Order: sequence, then C-alpha cells, then structure tokens
Amino acid sequence: MTKLYCHRRAIDFHIKAVRSEQERKGINDQSQDKIVIFWGAITRNGIGLCVERPGWGEYAVLPTQYKNLLLD
Repeated sequence: MTKLYCHRRAIDFHIKAVRSEQERKGINDQSQDKIVIFWGAITRNGIGLCVERPGWGEYAVLPTQYKNLLLD
C-alpha cells in the first residue's frame, strides 16, 4: 500500500497494489513530484480514499513532459 499526496479535501489517498506492479509503473519509495492518473473505481478507505487492487491499465504515471498541461 502506498500513500499518495492528494487534494487537501481528500485527507489521504492510498493505492493498494503489489509493490512490483507499482515499481513497473515508476512508483517507488523515491518517487516524488509525479502525477498518477486513475481509470477505475476509487473507494473510501477509513477517512480517506483508495484504489484497491487495481487491474491492468487502471492507473499510470503521467510522463513529466505533460505535467504542465495539468498544473499552473
């Protein structure tokens, strides 16, 4: 389970996936300042939100060159 930074209204957000799958997508303990895009069910997890056991293609790291298209 990996905690992701999210909008302050969400309190916290976790992705519950196998570590090796996350690492293949570029998400590891040293990952910072990346945007993760989800296509799938986002559910409640205690006081926050989570994606639990995402299937193939349900999330991906946005390539750095596209980050400025989403952020000011």
